[in-house]
Amino acid sequence: MTAELPGVYEKLSEGARNLFLASEQIYRTPGFAAPGEIVHGLATAFELQLRHSVIVGLFDHLQYRKAEKLRPLAEWKDAEQNKPLWSPGAKADKCTLGTMRLILRLEHPAIQEFFAQFGLSLTDTRTAIEAVYSHRNPAAHGGSFDIGTAEAIRTDWFHWSRRPGGVFSVFFRNE
Repeated sequence: MTAELPGVYEKLSEGARNLFLASEQIYRTPGFAAPGEIVHGLATAFELQLRHSVIVGLFDHLQYRKAEKLRPLAEWKDAEQNKPLWSPGAKADKCTLGTMRLILRLEHPAIQEFFAQFGLSLTDTRTAIEAVYSHRNPAAHGGSFDIGTAEAIRTDWFHWSRRPGGVFSVFFRNE
């Protein structure tokens, strides 16, 4: 498993590693009845790591920069228009993958500044989130996945953009 995510698995937070290991155990269990759990576990591991590696620091940075509430753009059809995405005092641990996705979609100078300051790619992070997000909700809400589909998604995420560490590599510099 660490061979599939070289240099990244060891850097994951404990919670992300635990979910990752549970998903791998399911993946390696022949005939497991709910292969969507593989996708759900890996997506949730990604979500936890995004929160741990990016969102906590970003929320602190937004507060430090005294950013006003972040709201979705009026043209976004996939966001609640009457609810801010972030406001001063918001808790990162309450932020879902969908909300993180919307926050990072914004072209806000403080968000761009944060990513540049920590040597992370906002573009790559956005793209990785989209790759995971497209499968996470169906997996989390009981969507039907056969083992072949779950395996293809897992493989795609582990080898995303031919990067060592797959989608998880976006959280760490030089990966």
